[in-house]
Amino acid sequence: MRKIVLLVAGLLLVLISFLLNYYTMSRLFLLIIGIIIIDIYFTVKYPKKILLLLSLPILFLILTYGLDILLVKYFNRIPIYSYEERSSEKLSVYNSFFYRTFNCNGKLIMDYGYRSNYACSPDDLDTLDVNALLSAAGNYNHKFVKIAGKISKVSGINVLELAGYNIDENNKLNGYVTFNKDLVKVNTNEDLSRYHIYDEVVVIGLINKITKNENITIDLTNTLIIPSDIYDTYDLEVILDKENGLTNYIEKNNLYLLDIDDIYIHYDNNHIYELKYLINDNRLTIDDLLTNKESKELKDKDENEYGRIYELDKFNVLKCNNDKTILMNQKSKVNNDLCLTDNN
Repeated sequence: MRKIVLLVAGLLLVLISFLLNYYTMSRLFLLIIGIIIIDIYFTVKYPKKILLLLSLPILFLILTYGLDILLVKYFNRIPIYSYEERSSEKLSVYNSFFYRTFNCNGKLIMDYGYRSNYACSPDDLDTLDVNALLSAAGNYNHKFVKIAGKISKVSGINVLELAGYNIDENNKLNGYVTFNKDLVKVNTNEDLSRYHIYDEVVVIGLINKITKNENITIDLTNTLIIPSDIYDTYDLEVILDKENGLTNYIEKNNLYLLDIDDIYIHYDNNHIYELKYLINDNRLTIDDLLTNKESKELKDKDENEYGRIYELDKFNVLKCNNDKTILMNQKSKVNNDLCLTDNN
């Protein structure tokens, strides 16, 4: 009778550990105790079968581990054989042997071999400023974080660096900030050709390692890069000057200004860029400004076409047939000579 009580008690503890569906180390404790009690039952019943008794604990561990994986995969059950890293109120990661499970606000996503990048919604994490993260890095070690910062360096084809920075209120043009030596290294497989120094960016990733020497370096893996939406819309500011005449704006692009001192792109009050800077940095082209804009054909006195004129809200664009482009004051006169002459 006592032997049966041992077996029932062991099986009951194993069953309870699987019935509970929330993370606690008590589930693993109950499961292990249950396996030990079942092993004791077989030891009492078959005292002479040494090989069987030695192999039973391993067999039970393998069977319960396999059952644990099946329940996670097919029944959305929180794994027993795991330890939890909680990154936010909505995001936990259960790390186990050979796989981990993302708990994305109640939805479980398995990642075999720890191969996946961040698997949940970006909204499952609160956004941290890079300066705030660097000042309290130890609180986030081995957790997933969502960081907002500025790109300080693009290293090769698979590493972005986000350094801590200070804003100079008197020198914010073109996204400029002063970077310091503390930084986050973002390891990624994404195409980095679209990113530039001083770009605003949001990165989600796992803090894999924190190195503290003279400066702090945080290694971020399993990353997801989210381009900032501040660059989706913009306003144009045009500084007019009727006395400027025709001036060379960007020589390599054969781009000129006529009676305009400069043109600025306002993404918002804190992100103002010179048009020249954006073009030179391959972030923007004149054709981008002319998307969906109508144009009129221009002809000289002999009825030969010499270019087309685009009338924008704050300035006009003259595109000459000789590949010369002139951004011009709307009050300035248009004629063939503009396309033929060099800057004054």
